[in-house]
Amino acid sequence: KNEAAVRRPDCTYSNRVLTGSVANVCCTLLSFPIDVIHYTLMAEPSDPAHRRYTGVVDCAKGTFARGGVRAFVAGLSPALARSALGGAVLVSVVEAVRARLSIPEDDVSSNHDRESREESASALGAPLREEGTGAPSGCPAMRGVR
Repeated sequence: KNEAAVRRPDCTYSNRVLTGSVANVCCTLLSFPIDVIHYTLMAEPSDPAHRRYTGVVDCAKGTFARGGVRAFVAGLSPALARSALGGAVLVSVVEAVRARLSIPEDDVSSNHDRESREESASALGAPLREEGTGAPSGCPAMRGVR
């Protein structure tokens, strides 16, 4: 049995919710400066003659020149609160659905993923990789290696 799929006793529901929140907060921290540039460019007039920026890099340089690093993190607090709550809700819903459908943890990615990989590999004409080895299935050098 796959050791990673076995439920660890220290992995409680509250730990999972906290982990989901932290993961979502990390994603928000990493993507927020890009969102600032994105929203700045979206607010530009549609007429090219009246635009302030010529592209993403120009927008990033202009934003930094105008406000420094603070310009890229303005409004971050509400976004972090929203993402922490969103991560907690997402994990809670996934856990509730899993419990409601009586799906054991170690079943979530077993057969379906293997079948999907086999179908994708055969459609592309590529050999399927042996689990845990990274080598194509049937590779003589990897026979018996696990």
